[in-house]
Amino acid sequence: MPQQNSPVKEVSRYRRASGSITGMPLFYFHLRDGNKLIRDPEGVRLPDIASAHAEAVQSARELMSQSITGRARFGPERQFEITNEAGETVAIVPFREAAG
Repeated sequence: MPQQNSPVKEVSRYRRASGSITGMPLFYFHLRDGNKLIRDPEGVRLPDIASAHAEAVQSARELMSQSITGRARFGPERQFEITNEAGETVAIVPFREAAG
C-alpha cells in the first residue's frame, strides 16, 4: 500500500480535486518504476480509455516537473499501467511519451 506522500497519492489527490462523475468506468493508474509497482488504491472514473490515457500523460508531466524541484526522481523511464475495475491492463503509458 502506498505511503502518504507516494506519487500515486499525489496523482489521486489531483484527480479527486478535478472531480469525477459516477456511472463512468473506473480506471486505476499504477506506477511502474523498474520492477516495483506502486498501486493506485482509489482509481478515477473517466468516460473512456482515451480519457484515461490523456490523464496518465498529464499526470506523468506533473510528476516529472515536480521532480525537477523536489527530491523525487521521475524520469522518462517510468510508466503508468492503467487497469480497469476487473484488474485488466487497458493501457501502458511510458513517461517518455509525456516528455515528448
